[in-house]
Amino acid sequence: MAPSSSRPTPHLGATAVPLARVQKLEAQMAKLLQHIQPWMQKSIAESEARMERRMENMMDRKVQAVNKRLDAFELRFLERPALAKDLSFFRLN
Repeated sequence: MAPSSSRPTPHLGATAVPLARVQKLEAQMAKLLQHIQPWMQKSIAESEARMERRMENMMDRKVQAVNKRLDAFELRFLERPALAKDLSFFRLN
């Protein structure tokens, strides 16, 4: 039988890292995050602004396309002879 120990044995392939080293790495990561965070926030804000502009441009193009179709319909309607213009289907009951 294997001798019992109060210390847990590390898993196969695991390496024990001293606590001081872990704390140092955590401090370095926190400092790195402090430097990266403003850049990340700026990048996100710029990306959101680009997306907003794209959406506005897309909506403008769609509105222009609808207006173009409405104008074409209006021209076709106005070009009809006066007798062929029946507006009764536009009335609301």
